[in-house]
Amino acid sequence: MAAFRHDHRPQSLTADPLDRREFLRNGAAVGCGLLALLSPDGLSALAETPSRTKSMHGAKGRVFPLSCDTMVALPDATTIGATILGKNSDRPVFDCQPLVHHPRQEHSPEASLELEYRTIPQVPQTYATTGSSPYWCWGFEEGFNEFGVAIGNEAIFTKTFADAAAASKAGTPPELGLLGMDLLRLGLERGKTAREALDVITSLVEHYGQWGSGVPTMDDETGGYDNSYIIADGKEAWILETAGKRWVARRVTRGVAAISNQPSIRTQWDLASEDLVEYAIDKGWWPRDKKNEFDFARAYIDLKTPLQLSHLRVQRSRQLRRLHPAGRFGTPCADVVDAGHSVYRSLRSGFRHRQPVAQSALHRGPNGQDRHRTAAGEA
Repeated sequence: MAAFRHDHRPQSLTADPLDRREFLRNGAAVGCGLLALLSPDGLSALAETPSRTKSMHGAKGRVFPLSCDTMVALPDATTIGATILGKNSDRPVFDCQPLVHHPRQEHSPEASLELEYRTIPQVPQTYATTGSSPYWCWGFEEGFNEFGVAIGNEAIFTKTFADAAAASKAGTPPELGLLGMDLLRLGLERGKTAREALDVITSLVEHYGQWGSGVPTMDDETGGYDNSYIIADGKEAWILETAGKRWVARRVTRGVAAISNQPSIRTQWDLASEDLVEYAIDKGWWPRDKKNEFDFARAYIDLKTPLQLSHLRVQRSRQLRRLHPAGRFGTPCADVVDAGHSVYRSLRSGFRHRQPVAQSALHRGPNGQDRHRTAAGEA
């Protein structure tokens, strides 16, 4: 398949490109009064520090936090007996995300699909989708389809990506692949259930990989990342985490689950790429004599990328879930969580300044057909 680049990226809004990792190193945290915890002098120190993060500041010197999380509550844990999927997005302030709808379409056998960096074969039929799509991007940050499948994704930073970035800097970059946003929309267009969407995404990950910048103004080394997802329908959800061309997935059938910007699957999973464990052992990331104790997150996580923000958000999401016991989680609770943590934003275009809101509920109607309800607003 062809590998290429679109000339879609705007010039940097500042003299230096926005650097996500450098911003993380400065220690800004997110939500609920946590913004200054990791900097000794609080926000004023961050605002006054001359660094490449100046593009993260608003007109009044405000530091906009990075915050990208997805949650799902299955029917047994909600007041309405429906699956509720939530997502917020930490795209740059200039990276607007219109909510767009694409109808079901039929395609000719020879049709192809041009994405950001690759052209891939099109399938005979694609399902109707609605999603939050960055202005420059074919894919979605979050979205749902006509069958009540909904997906949100997060950037995660792995040793696999760190190796690819090092190779790129040395002049031997990997072949360009698919963005997480492309994969998300492809899963929605080609999957009638959460499991079908999972199979679509994992097969594409194995074939094409994920190399390429997902942020305008950034090069591949600073704007690229691997991806994790929550893929849900009215019956179940899957947590999918990827590392280059490898992946691992855990099925969720009850309760509430959430992910942030770090691998979360540890020693228990339901599906995985065939060489997931052996690859990590061969790379020296996990001891062979402890193969039976393999811990995906511990083996693959890139500890050179600071994790303060994601650690705080993971702990906060756990705390908030404890405030809403089984059977008590509903859209009013989601509103409270939105206000308190800036995590549970359902199918929304998220910005670091103002965040449109759209809570999504997936459930089965009295005639046995899946129904989807979305409420839009702004937080």
